[in-house]
Amino acid sequence: MANRKKTQKRKWSAVSAPEIVRPKSPELLGEALNYLRPFKHRSAAVAIREGHFIELHGSKQGISEELARELIEYAAIEFNSGEYLHPNAPRWSDLVETLEGLAASTDAFRQTIESLDYFALSLLHRVREWDEPLSRQAITAKVDGLPQPLIGAQAKRCLWAEQLEALSSYINARLQRAKHWRLKHGYKVRDKGGNGNLWWEEFGPPRWGLVSDALVIFEIFKPGEATGTVGGSFHQFVLTIFEFATGMSSEEEDVKGIDTLVKDLMRPSREDRLLEAESDKLVAEELAITESGKGPFTEAQNVRLNQIDRRRGEIARQRKELWKATWPHIRWENYRPV
Repeated sequence: MANRKKTQKRKWSAVSAPEIVRPKSPELLGEALNYLRPFKHRSAAVAIREGHFIELHGSKQGISEELARELIEYAAIEFNSGEYLHPNAPRWSDLVETLEGLAASTDAFRQTIESLDYFALSLLHRVREWDEPLSRQAITAKVDGLPQPLIGAQAKRCLWAEQLEALSSYINARLQRAKHWRLKHGYKVRDKGGNGNLWWEEFGPPRWGLVSDALVIFEIFKPGEATGTVGGSFHQFVLTIFEFATGMSSEEEDVKGIDTLVKDLMRPSREDRLLEAESDKLVAEELAITESGKGPFTEAQNVRLNQIDRRRGEIARQRKELWKATWPHIRWENYRPV
């Protein structure tokens, strides 16, 4: 019988080569930009100087053709990256196996260090002053953290052993905390097959990400104009970014999932934006009241502050319900980051 070679699964990495993620049909960037025209400014710097900007990712971004190009290219690259990375991303069981193995290896290493005899330790600690290359290596390796070679006495517990034991203990504790979090929020702790993996849990399906990114871009340049109509301008904008990214036309590739996402995300996204705007106004009003005077609040101000507080609570609950539709891969019941 012929020997069968054992095939090893390629180690997954969150790194994508530039040729994989780059847009495959760069000539379609102009077509995508056409859905966002006209642009008041070509340069982002000029737009900022004239007060035409938004806060995005913690910094001012000038609303301009330059910004539109950057956002479309970024959406395309993110989509290609997700399409490449998500199929073979590790599952929860893979993560558990990796970290349990790391904890066991760390503890085994600690035991090996603590079992070193006098002669092994003497050799490791014995570095001649004139041997500069070896001295530098010993310093980098923190050889001083190893047990001291002693005869007839018990060596004090070394720094390496303490740190390795602490690391192994931390890995196990962190893993148990994560398992508890998953159980509490409805995620599996025992894999039973299926399509889900950690990429899907954290970042969502790439096509969902593409439509979500496209909606953010469209709202910046065409606020309030996006609709869920198949064949409408927003739908066509999404398909153009898809073609720009992949080099495949929507006629060649099955885009039913994109069509469905465009329809499903539109209504809850619009409602969420309205609630966010209302919440921002309430925060501004609350701030104006609290900074209006140094004395006690009037009865009317106290009443209004209580109304604002109640309404903001209602808005938070309503938005959380909407996020179940706009971020469907996240379990929102009692959600807290792991």
